Amino acid sequence: MQFLASFVWDPDRIFVRVPYLNFPIYWYGVLFGIGFAIEYLFLKKFVAPYLKRSTFTFEQNQQHLEKFMTHCVTILTLCSVLGGRLGYVLFYGWPYYREHPQDIVKIWEGGLASHGASIGLLAGLCLLCLSYRRKEPSLTFLTLLDMLAIPVGFTGACIRLGNFFNQEITGTPTSLPWGVEFLHPLDGWGGIVHPVQLYEACFYLLLGCGMLLLARRFKHHIGTGLFISVLFMVMFTFRFFIEFLKVPQGEVMAQDAFLRMGQVLSLPFILVGVILFIRYCKKVKHGKFSAS
Repeated sequence: MQFLASFVWDPDRIFVRVPYLNFPIYWYGVLFGIGFAIEYLFLKKFVAPYLKRSTFTFEQNQQHLEKFMTHCVTILTLCSVLGGRLGYVLFYGWPYYREHPQDIVKIWEGGLASHGASIGLLAGLCLLCLSYRRKEPSLTFLTLLDMLAIPVGFTGACIRLGNFFNQEITGTPTSLPWGVEFLHPLDGWGGIVHPVQLYEACFYLLLGCGMLLLARRFKHHIGTGLFISVLFMVMFTFRFFIEFLKVPQGEVMAQDAFLRMGQVLSLPFILVGVILFIRYCKKVKHGKFSAS
């Protein structure tokens, strides 16, 4: 028991303060940025062949690619943050924000829901496709979804590490030798608990590696829905079961409810993943899918 109690986690949530302004930059923000940077680099690599023009010089192709990526990152980042915030407000904190609507905009105080961010990303992707459907008809909604799905595990791992530094989304009590004692948890019951943030980070890291291997083997299947279907099925099935080890979050659902809010929100994603995978298998069987 002494060994268990010795694993104490109480880091400074602030990574660095901006000189003169005394503005704090948190570990969560740094890791969040690293996660999106990874997504950006992979997406740029996958998108480049679709945007290449034989009539363009190398410099023109690079400018064309950079312009698209700038629009892509701007739209997806804004939509994911907005979706994450609204998701947190509606799914986890509505009783509070209903009485304090002025606090909804206080995103700097924390409060982003991953399911809401996923919905926001889907909405942002729709906007991106609509704005480029005439210029880039090969970049369909499903094609971009498949591209984004491949590296998203690495992004998720970075975000969960940020949650670990923030001492938030904590687990239930455990007597296992790798239990962690958070001295200043933002939520939770205290004591030695499951480090569920690390469980998720490790799983998402493995998922990212698996998706890269899948992409290496079936790269020409991008645009068929294979990658986004696998991501939805695997990631959100894991999310469903890992919720059993988390402290109940939010005020919308009762603490003793049969399912947690995270589980309820994961079910539609799992269902969509199954539908897309069945659709993909049928197209492969009949040889109807397009490599583009």
